[in-house]
Amino acid sequence: MANQALIDAAEAGDLEAVRAQLPSTAEMADRMHALFIACDAGHVGIVDELLPSCDANATNEKNRTPLMMAAAAGHIAVIERLLPVSNVAIANKGGLTAMAYAAMNDHVEAGRLLLPFVDINAASPTPLHVAVLYGSASFVSFLVQNGANVNLQADDGYTPLAVAMYDNNVDIAKCLLASKRCDLTIEDEFSANTPLMEAVTKRQTEMAKAIAVYADLTATNSRKFVPMDVVILTRQWDLFDDFLPLSPPNMRVGFFTQQPLVAAAAQYRNAAQVRGLIDRGADVNAASKNGRTALVEAAALGKVDVVHVVLGAGANVNVADTTTGETALMLAAAANSPLIVDLLLARGANPCAVDTEGRMAVHHAVLADNVAILELLLATTTLSDPSSLVGLATAHQKHRVVQRLLRDDPAAWQAAAPSDLFWQPKIQPYDFNTNQGRVFTSAYTIVELQYLAVLSAVLSKRAWSTKLADDDVRATWQVESGLNQEQFAYLEQELRVYQRLVEESAMCPGSAHGAFTTDALIGSSLIAELQARTASLEADAVRRGDYHPHSDDQVLDIVHPSLYCAIYNRTLFSQTPNAAYGDRILTWNPSNIPATVNAADNDVSTSYQWLPSPLMVDAAGRARFTSYVNNLPPSAPVLETIEAAFASLRPLFEAAVASKTTTPLVRIPHPGRFRVSRFKYASEQYTAQTGLSNYETDAFRAFHKDLFDDVDDNELPFITPVLPPRFTPPPVPVPVTPLSERELHVIVKIASINLTPEKPKYAGGAWHIEGMANEAIVATGLIYYDVRNISESRLRFRHVFDPTEALETEGYLDEGGLEAVYGVTNGVSENVQETGFITATTGRAVVFPNFLQHRVDPFELVDKTAPGQRKILAFFLVDPSRAVVSTAHVPPQQAMWASLASSTGLPTALAAEIDALQGTMTHAEARTHMEALMAERAASQLLARNNVYAVSLCEH
Repeated sequence: MANQALIDAAEAGDLEAVRAQLPSTAEMADRMHALFIACDAGHVGIVDELLPSCDANATNEKNRTPLMMAAAAGHIAVIERLLPVSNVAIANKGGLTAMAYAAMNDHVEAGRLLLPFVDINAASPTPLHVAVLYGSASFVSFLVQNGANVNLQADDGYTPLAVAMYDNNVDIAKCLLASKRCDLTIEDEFSANTPLMEAVTKRQTEMAKAIAVYADLTATNSRKFVPMDVVILTRQWDLFDDFLPLSPPNMRVGFFTQQPLVAAAAQYRNAAQVRGLIDRGADVNAASKNGRTALVEAAALGKVDVVHVVLGAGANVNVADTTTGETALMLAAAANSPLIVDLLLARGANPCAVDTEGRMAVHHAVLADNVAILELLLATTTLSDPSSLVGLATAHQKHRVVQRLLRDDPAAWQAAAPSDLFWQPKIQPYDFNTNQGRVFTSAYTIVELQYLAVLSAVLSKRAWSTKLADDDVRATWQVESGLNQEQFAYLEQELRVYQRLVEESAMCPGSAHGAFTTDALIGSSLIAELQARTASLEADAVRRGDYHPHSDDQVLDIVHPSLYCAIYNRTLFSQTPNAAYGDRILTWNPSNIPATVNAADNDVSTSYQWLPSPLMVDAAGRARFTSYVNNLPPSAPVLETIEAAFASLRPLFEAAVASKTTTPLVRIPHPGRFRVSRFKYASEQYTAQTGLSNYETDAFRAFHKDLFDDVDDNELPFITPVLPPRFTPPPVPVPVTPLSERELHVIVKIASINLTPEKPKYAGGAWHIEGMANEAIVATGLIYYDVRNISESRLRFRHVFDPTEALETEGYLDEGGLEAVYGVTNGVSENVQETGFITATTGRAVVFPNFLQHRVDPFELVDKTAPGQRKILAFFLVDPSRAVVSTAHVPPQQAMWASLASSTGLPTALAAEIDALQGTMTHAEARTHMEALMAERAASQLLARNNVYAVSLCEH
């Protein structure tokens, strides 16, 4: 039977009681138990008392020797007692020695005592591996200074640097690198990545920067890649910029393409990087294997500023891709860049050069469907068969060019099919509409999602950018937010960046990627005009009973695109813009949909399309409709106000449209794995709970011991994602897609949600995007022009992510970590994340891309005895690359607008017959079609098309 009194005395550190119990303790197990306790607790006197009668090399139930326990706890005096009688080289089942346990807990002084008795490079894992794994920075430095081999590979093949990279511990990696003994050419067994390539691949930005200082950026791995190749493949442009000054100006990237670095900079970066390389001696006419120079790359991407730089440096304007024969002029035409085309022509570019398919630059303009470039090149190009352009444009469905080329040929216009003149969606296998179906390759952690909710709440406050300077207001915001001091400091940094943007441009990014808001219209005359000039339209809508179907008469459609929409096989259109009546029927091309495909599954309608209106935006940003706005009487005074409203939102639309191709801001990067070293976890928890950051104290050691005392040695804790110490601003200026000096197509909607004491609550809406594929809507703009007597009304956003890319981890699938870090339950959670909201207030406006799903939250009356309302003016911007049929070619279909009987005195029956020939319809008929359109859209599988499904990750 165990001598419990001896054990209790050892735990209490009572030396006299231990001495009293020893004579009656015959069991070696009891003596050893007491010795283990004394070594762990640092009771030197008890160790001295027990050691002569105990086996110093025996192990406890956790396979630890007394020396291991003393080393793990950092008890110097105990270690000194044990060393003379202990085998320092003994390792437990996990291969850990006493030195490893000292390394595990960063006990440098313990390591100094052990060092003369051990070969620090003998075990696997070595003490250095262990110190790195457990984040013991001081011990790493100690071992490196004392000759530890920084390139030894453990049984799993990992070097100490690889271990540091596995945990993304940049500080420890820097310590290893500073020794200048790290072999940075060692390759991963499976990927053949060098350490630098591996850091880039894992998107460990700071780690990659640290390694790059010591690495040879021109060195290739066994697969003939250089580090910059991996940067380009993973599209990490910040690293590209960081590596650029460390790279020789005339080096080449891409084993297969041998692309000059200056050409890569022209292709992937901007004029500043290209200019920097040229200034350092880069050959501007150096070409890749396929003959592509910096000019060719810049022209192909429409980079006007880069073209200016390389032309100024003597770039050859007639150089061509040797594989395709495409010149810079052809590629500029294909890239829809009239400025570059004009610039190259002025520098002597040959417009009559032909590519390997026999096409000249003018043919590329046709294929780009760019009428402005077509006009430039027609003036400088001699064509043997001008009619071939029509055939090319028709065959490739280049509708704007077809319209331009047939402009002076009425007979050819009449003979052309409507689907040759106007864009219609065409379904192909694996077709993917980037306007509406973007899938993100990154995901937000739980911590960041909570942060985004707070950010949304602050940005939705009235005059937040002004109140930010008030200490008391900020203190209130912090209390409301629930953020700790460090998190709120980060929020302040982000808010100040957006504050400057508001001051400079009056617009602010939202928390959802691509959403931008402005409060510049609050209290403006434009809002007052909207309120005044829509009043009569609202009264007319009430008189007509234009309440939205199935809305319980709460939603009033003042101007709605579903009324008098384009109806395939019924609506008439005309070649002449703004004609009084049409002379051809708009038909649907059935060949656009394979027989095996259900149109509704792809959000394609074979029956209906909303009718946009052409809107010309001049160089100053002023907007003017060049045709009628559907369902808005042509003489309505509000038309000018709507034009001004769109002009005010144009900068927001430019930013929202550009977000189709920009990378969302992720503040907490994907960790790559969900576990962290014990030291790192313990130090973070210790600092969070105590505010202290000294980890060399007994208090921290005790805290660390309590955290893991009952945890298996090999089990690591989940990471605790945290916001970085400093906010990294998004690109400045905000990337934009210019929308001035061009004709746009816009769908206009005006609606009001009206609450009454009898119907005081609005139930909210469903997640959706705008329109179907037929409308090709790329972005939506909303102006809340009258919000009163309702509770907070929020418009929420969410987006779809690809779990395979966004949540990829190293090694086994850690489902517990997936849920702990991302809140994602494998096999249950859907691959969507809600990323924020905006709050409706009179005068506020928001523009967002159509790949963001959105919905209106429920709201209700504040004063239940009075009515309340939320009125919006909405703009749906059609993808500028799509020449959809519009009001320019479809005359008004409202029978009430024609009123031929009253205007011409014709007999009523004859007037009705003429109305029918004009393609008009009664309001009742228009309502019938509206309900059919809505039923069709309700049945279309939005979520399926947007790739929403349960996350299902597998072991790999």
